[in-house]
Amino acid sequence: MYNLAEHPKSIRAVATKLLAAALDSPAIKDPPRCAAGCAPARAPQIVYRVAPVAFLPPSEQQALCVTLERDTARHPLAFQPQEFKTVEDLNAWVMEFSQGRGEEGRKLYEQCGGNCSPRYTFLIAQGKDGLRLDTTVVCGLARDRASDEYSVSTAVRSRCEVDTTPLAAEEAPAR
Repeated sequence: MYNLAEHPKSIRAVATKLLAAALDSPAIKDPPRCAAGCAPARAPQIVYRVAPVAFLPPSEQQALCVTLERDTARHPLAFQPQEFKTVEDLNAWVMEFSQGRGEEGRKLYEQCGGNCSPRYTFLIAQGKDGLRLDTTVVCGLARDRASDEYSVSTAVRSRCEVDTTPLAAEEAPAR
C-alpha cells in the first residue's frame, strides 16, 4: 500500500532517495585511488539490492522455492541490460519489473513461479545516454507476507587493475 500511495516509507521513495545519494556521492564522481602501478578499471558502479526481510519457516516452503533458491543462488537469473535517462525512469522500470510488468518482468515471473520471492541485485553505471542497469535475481524462499519489510541498500563499487600502459623507452647512447 505504501508504494501505491507513494508514502515516504515505500520502497519506491526509499530507493529513489538511496539512488540519488549514491549517484551524488564523491565515490561515483571521483575516480578511485589506486595503488602505484594500478589504474581505475572502469567507472564506478552502484550496487543496489532489494530483498524481503522475513521468510516463511522451512516447513512451509514449497519444494519449487527450495530448488530455485539453491539453483539461482549459484547461477542468478540475468536480464537484458537497460538504459535510462534519469533515476526516476530507472526506478519506474525497477518497480514495473519487480511487479511482473513489461517484457522482462513477465520473464522474471515465468522463471520465478509459485510463491517464491525474488531478491534483486541491480548494477548501475554511466551508460552511453544515461544510466545503464544490469539486473540479476536470486529466486528463492517464499517471503512471509505478514511482513512488508524489505532490505534496500546501495553501495559503490570501484575497481583498480594493474596498469598495462607501456613505459616510455629510454634512449641508450649508441656505441
